[in-house]
Formats: sequence, structure tokens, C-alpha cells
Amino acid sequence: MDSGLLQKIQLTPGAKKVLYRIPFVGDVLNVVGETQQNLKAGLTPKSALGRGLAVGGAGLAASALPPADLLTIAPSVTRYAAKRAEDPEEVQRRELMRAMGVAGGGSTPAALQTTAKMLEYVNPESLARAAADIAEFGRSYALSPDERVEQLKRELLTTAAQR
Repeated sequence: MDSGLLQKIQLTPGAKKVLYRIPFVGDVLNVVGETQQNLKAGLTPKSALGRGLAVGGAGLAASALPPADLLTIAPSVTRYAAKRAEDPEEVQRRELMRAMGVAGGGSTPAALQTTAKMLEYVNPESLARAAADIAEFGRSYALSPDERVEQLKRELLTTAAQR
């Protein structure tokens, strides 16, 4: 795929929602998204596409082997739940439940973020990213996709500044 083409692919949220419901189409879109993220981080188009294919391939394999496909979405779903847990109404509800002595009043955002980080260790897509990092750079980065992109950006900027 041409990197210029990848940068031009823009889908509306509604279109993405529909496409992700079609089996395996979400994995193809993951190749595009992963490649775009790596291009933004500063990797070469060839390197970015290679990583996109590795992550998309891992997602495709997981999708073909239920329940392994749950492992690819569990970290994202848990991070979303952590964001929702920060909502003032959720905080009030959790505090009320605890004040009444009700167990299971809800998890704190910090606990949910920690759980998401733990789930990344069994996410096939995160493991594919880590394998690509080790193969190219000799080390791995954060398993969380957003943290990883930031680490890559910083390292590539540092390397470029040293040259």
C-alpha cells in the first residue's frame, strides 16, 4: 500500500462502526490505522506498513480463533470503562454505594487502567507490536498503543537530533 493512500483514507465514525461489525474487515482497517500511527510516529513507510501488517495479521488470526478475539478488544474496552468511571455521576454513585456498605460499587479509574495494562500482556496485537519493535530496534516499548507511539516519537526525535 502506498503511504500517501493510507494518509488519505478517512472514514466517518458511522462508516467505521458499520465496517467493524463485518467479520475480518476491522482487522483490515487495523492495518491501515496501525500503519498511519507508525507514520505519524516518524517511521519509514516500509517499516510502518510492515508493523501494520504484523498487527493486522495478529488481529486476523485472533478473530479466526474465538475466544482469542476477546483478547484484542479487552484492553480498549477496559480503558473506555476507566474513562467512564471518571464521570462525576459515576464517582457519586460509587461513593454512595461504598457509604452504604454495598460491595461491588464499581472500580476506580486507576484500577481499571491497571487492569487494561495487564490485559495488554495477552493481547495478540500488542505482542505483534512488541515483536516488530524487538526485530527492528532491538527492544520493545509500552504495550499500550498510545504510550508506544509517544515513546517511538521521542526516541526517533532523540536519534535524529543526535545525527
